[in-house]
Amino acid sequence: MRNIMSKLITVGNIYFDHTIFGVDLGGHNFIQTGFEYSAESGEIVVGGSAVNVALQAVALGMDVSFV
Repeated sequence: MRNIMSKLITVGNIYFDHTIFGVDLGGHNFIQTGFEYSAESGEIVVGGSAVNVALQAVALGMDVSFV
């Protein structure tokens, strides 16, 4: 089997994903307009399809660039 070195180049936009954990919906099954809600915690991470592919490829050990 040949060993071929390759580089993955992803092209796309960077977005910021805001993920909220443990939202208390006050007994409802969904978020309702006009109410305030609190959450246990949250995080902001970079996202976007090209970024997500690049991050997963890096986790698999690939040589990756993002444009």
